[in-house]
Amino acid sequence: MNFEAEVVCREIIKPASPTPKNLSTFKLSLKDQLSPRFYVPIILFYASSPVVDKKNPNLLKNSLSQTLSHMYPLSGRIKDVFSIECKDQGVEFVESRVPVSVSSVLNNLKIDQLKQLVPFDPEGVPTPENQKCLLGAQVNYFSCGGIAIGICINHIIIDFAVIHNFLKTWSAITRGEKIEDTFVRDCTTVFRPQDVSGFNQLEVEKGTKSSAKRFIFSNCSISALQKKMGKDLDQYPSRVVAVSTFVWAAIIATSPEKIWFMTMQMNLRNKMGHPEILQNSLGNITHAIVTSAGSETDYRALVREVLDSIQEVTPEFLKNLYEDENYFTDYKKAVEDFAEYSDGIGLFSTSSWCGFPTYEVDFGWGKPVQLGTTRIPTNCAFLMDTRDGKGIEVWVSLPEKCMQKLEKNADFLAHVSMIRSRL
Repeated sequence: MNFEAEVVCREIIKPASPTPKNLSTFKLSLKDQLSPRFYVPIILFYASSPVVDKKNPNLLKNSLSQTLSHMYPLSGRIKDVFSIECKDQGVEFVESRVPVSVSSVLNNLKIDQLKQLVPFDPEGVPTPENQKCLLGAQVNYFSCGGIAIGICINHIIIDFAVIHNFLKTWSAITRGEKIEDTFVRDCTTVFRPQDVSGFNQLEVEKGTKSSAKRFIFSNCSISALQKKMGKDLDQYPSRVVAVSTFVWAAIIATSPEKIWFMTMQMNLRNKMGHPEILQNSLGNITHAIVTSAGSETDYRALVREVLDSIQEVTPEFLKNLYEDENYFTDYKKAVEDFAEYSDGIGLFSTSSWCGFPTYEVDFGWGKPVQLGTTRIPTNCAFLMDTRDGKGIEVWVSLPEKCMQKLEKNADFLAHVSMIRSRL
């Protein structure tokens, strides 16, 4: 459904407590240095609620300000390839009015429309020169009385665990809870920074027309996939592995002439020791597990390759990998090689938001009825739990021709519970 959100307020929110001078520099770890620079947008939709006073924007502003005191680097600015300058420059806060109902938007999701519900363009890139905010939040008031909270956080110091902790903390403070946690720790002792000047991340080919859709897999459909995949294995794959592998196989079928790889992000907070540093800390604390399809195209065979790749990532493997002085050199060469031969290579990247209780984020007017996003890079997928926590939503973007082929894949469609219209 087409709609137009009217921005009624735009301002800068700063931390409630000034950041001490001795904390004015937040050092970026190597994982942060190598992370993409785009914003990660997420939108939480809430149905109409009689708790009107809790929707007071001043309450949300004050609680956001207090949240920033616990996560002060989010209100800073990029200084250079090594650090964030934390001088309480602030984050952007926007209010808008939307002249339609929440349900009308959710029943016909369109990515160009949803971009109106976040504070700035997710494609933007903050640099030391432009001094863009690392975080923005937008509160959207719908005509039905519903609300959507849209945020954009730059990927340079966050993964989804950080996004969830931010939303959890902001909502808890809004409800009047006291928060004692601190989320700022020095991860450079685990992932030592290096001079990455001149390093360029892989970019989506310019001019590529893409199509984004949301496919929903029910609990029954996922269980059926797990049983089929686990029949000849010692174990059933997890829900996320089963769905990711199944979607990957279907995508391979759209361009079988390519050499295919898939990446899955692994949360390292419980994998590498150092719990006093990594648990709940800001930063990119994930590892990309890369799996080659080889000559395999069937998901029942591909899942074995995926599970083998996962099992290789042991604490010892990770320790040796990230302590290797040549890690960045090897990483840079791999990216350059991929870029050189990209015409014949297919790379499907997945990021799972499953397992995080984001549907429990309650600002005082109830729990969200739907999560969403507005930016899906081409050949990438975000996996999210359904509201009941049993199914999985796959938000995926593919080149237009590949998406058309995917939607004609009978086996793929047989496992999909629902297909939403084009995002």
